[in-house]
Amino acid sequence: MTCLESITDDKKPIGSGLAITSFVLGVVGCLSFLVILTAIIIRMGSESADVGNEFILGIIVTLSIPVGIVGTILGMISLKTRSHKKFAVMGLIFSAIPVVITIFLMILGS
Repeated sequence: MTCLESITDDKKPIGSGLAITSFVLGVVGCLSFLVILTAIIIRMGSESADVGNEFILGIIVTLSIPVGIVGTILGMISLKTRSHKKFAVMGLIFSAIPVVITIFLMILGS
């Protein structure tokens, strides 16, 4: 067996990358959602209006929803494989939290 054969012979399970990606996207989505909530709570105590900060918060909200949806889909796909089930479940949970809370807040606000 040559060195090249041993390097290319390592086979990773197909779903492991999806599960880890789902977990990372879930953590990023939750952290961005926490940043949004913190900024809103701080903003409620402030009386001055700053359009730049509101624009940045809007961008974060807009980007956190697709990140959560993609993470949820990847988590569901990776649950069907046999590897890294813990990462898939954690990714699914962490990705779904911001999406569910945002939908709830949209319903509550309308």
